[in-house]
Amino acid sequence: VGPFFMAGVNAGVVKRSQALLHPGAPLLTYEESAVHRSFASVFVDFVSMGMFFTALMCPPLRMLVNGALPQPGQGPSEKQMGHSFLRITAVGTGSKGSKVQSELYFDKDAGYTETARMLVESGLSIALENARLPSNGGILSPASCQGSVLLERLQATGGTTFSISDLKQ
Repeated sequence: VGPFFMAGVNAGVVKRSQALLHPGAPLLTYEESAVHRSFASVFVDFVSMGMFFTALMCPPLRMLVNGALPQPGQGPSEKQMGHSFLRITAVGTGSKGSKVQSELYFDKDAGYTETARMLVESGLSIALENARLPSNGGILSPASCQGSVLLERLQATGGTTFSISDLKQ
């Protein structure tokens, strides 16, 4: 287990969702990490991430990094995306010690294919199922704005599963 570069952004969204969906609830503690096959993999990932972000902050190195990055339209091949998937496992511990585990699984590439599907289904949720969505306004997160409607649409259009179960002590 090692750091995940989006953890800071995701934590803010999760905490905002908690505050909007459960006002006055106890503060939420949220941590996120990536699963790696070995310590060497964690080490290489951590060091390379540090080098990459350092290079982005240094203008001469930024030019080198920009030249080495894929250009628009040069993403992964269809074959590479066909072998990709995303599994998100979350464990929650209640204030009295009870534990639950949830799993959200996407059977396709999360970086391109599933992200596009999530955006389309989000728009369709608003356009076609607006009556089922909360009527509050403001700066909302996907969970507070679309919640179970979006999850149901993702499951109905295939390739996405969601489960939640109690973890016995």
